Amino acid sequence: MAPDADTGTGNATEAAGLALYGYPQCPFCRRVLGAVDSLGLEVPLRNTMQEAGYQREVVEAMGRGTVPVLRIENAAGDVEWLPESADIIRYLHARFDGDATPGEAVSGSNEGRGFMGWLAKLFRPPPPPS
Repeated sequence: MAPDADTGTGNATEAAGLALYGYPQCPFCRRVLGAVDSLGLEVPLRNTMQEAGYQREVVEAMGRGTVPVLRIENAAGDVEWLPESADIIRYLHARFDGDATPGEAVSGSNEGRGFMGWLAKLFRPPPPPS
């Protein structure tokens, strides 16, 4: 993960047009950063805690400052903003790994889908003893 620049190694060319808005201390952002690293991608992190301009971009695009948010710019210059760590991870796996369901962390009916997924995991009953 480059701090704020695309570099030309690995899948960096394929990841052109992507930027992750968030900050390293955010647990949901760390989850996305882990997926980026596991896929070997170079996606710039736009640190919203250090740069007020990045925070303003998120608020203008999303109507709120909640992170992580992935900014996706296609070859034609059209921009899409993708919030929610589980959705970002699903998108990255589908685009770069061909797998839209990368594992239990982002699968299931509600599990892995932002705050509600976290709550579902937290209050899930334990498995029966074997």
